Amino acid sequence: MKTFLKTAEGTRIIWLDYCGYHLAEKQSDLTPNQALLISKGRMNLYKEMNEVKDI
Repeated sequence: MKTFLKTAEGTRIIWLDYCGYHLAEKQSDLTPNQALLISKGRMNLYKEMNEVKDI
């Protein structure tokens, strides 16, 4: 799962979810693996968004 989240496709899925384009209409419609993927991906996304990067 961690490997998938690092791919361009995994990153796009998490960004789309963040922007309001969810995989399912309701959280309860997700499979356990999908819910875990989205939860882990959101944590990684928020961490990345909050990082201060030196230029």
